[in-house]
Amino acid sequence: MNGDLFSIIFAIIVPMTVFYLASKTNSFGRYDKYNQQHDKTIAPNYPIKKRSTFVPKCDYCHKNAIEKIPTENNIGLEARYYCSDNCNEEITDYINAAKKNGKLFIGLTLGSVLIMVIANGMVIALNLDPHYMSIITLFALIVIGITLIKLPFCTPLTIQLVGIKKSKIVARILGLIAVMGGLIGLIIGNFNY
Repeated sequence: MNGDLFSIIFAIIVPMTVFYLASKTNSFGRYDKYNQQHDKTIAPNYPIKKRSTFVPKCDYCHKNAIEKIPTENNIGLEARYYCSDNCNEEITDYINAAKKNGKLFIGLTLGSVLIMVIANGMVIALNLDPHYMSIITLFALIVIGITLIKLPFCTPLTIQLVGIKKSKIVARILGLIAVMGGLIGLIIGNFNY
């Protein structure tokens, strides 16, 4: 029952999040805009809105930026902007932490998922009690939550939308929710078993 409820919630939340983020980045209408500009016979002739001047946002606090960090200092990302020296230091610290701990973050996250899948497969293959599957899954959830709290790295798209400062807060809140959910699941699961 717990696995079914988790699957239903996961199946609802993930597509909604993807559609929300895609609507914010305007990726739904790119193909149509391309057709309108390059093929006048297919697309109707809509008036083109003039864009206002582009004001880059600071990648840390998401305020209007004043300067640009050179591309060679980034971790394979596009140019980064900052609004003050403090934000520049914070962005540099974040990039250095991502360079230093990025592989550890990916290893802990994907490793816990891989161990969960293998362990659950062994439980099924050995015909053990299904209760062990939920315990393994909850432990993996706790490990992922602790990883997000300790290493709050987010995707470049999240940083572009809300800035590093808020994305770290969001990552830590999601990690805390994962840890609390895992602990509550373990406590409730042991009482019901």
